Amino acid sequence: MTDFDLSTSIFQGFNKELEDILRIQKGYAIPDPELREHMKKDNKDFILPAYRMFLDKYKRLNFTKNPEKYVKYSIQDVADVVDKLFDMSA
Repeated sequence: MTDFDLSTSIFQGFNKELEDILRIQKGYAIPDPELREHMKKDNKDFILPAYRMFLDKYKRLNFTKNPEKYVKYSIQDVADVVDKLFDMSA
């Protein structure tokens, strides 16, 4: 498998999973604001450092001339998605 194949497959997989999680979680709510914010913080603390390392590793490969086609989410975008979890009004 080439760097291109591997990288595009990984980014497409991540994008799909993140979008699926957001779609599924939109139906869930945590009414307690303190618990909801705690859950969001815990999720960010787990996801964002790993995603940052993932981006750094694969973006350095220069696997495509059109990275925006595969790298759909910045670190801030992922944080924004997590902020929408567990809140039906988001």
